[in-house]
Amino acid sequence: MATKMGIVRNPCVKSDGGSRPDAARIGGVGVQIVRDWVVRFNAKGPDGLLTGKAPGAPSILDGRQRQARHLEPYVVRGQVAAPGAK
Repeated sequence: MATKMGIVRNPCVKSDGGSRPDAARIGGVGVQIVRDWVVRFNAKGPDGLLTGKAPGAPSILDGRQRQARHLEPYVVRGQVAAPGAK
């Protein structure tokens, strides 16, 4: 968050004639990312720069299913041929 805060508060980003492309170059990110950070900062202050859950469809697995570590060997190993398959 400190890096995001520095880029957002950089004079290049402010509306007093600075440019977001300059801030993006300085921060090593794209202009759209700087724009998104500025919008989030303006809406929620520094807390808007915290990384949260990405928007989208809710998970189809519940917490118990996500923690089913006993299935990991099968997922990592991949498909297993059915008995008698060539």
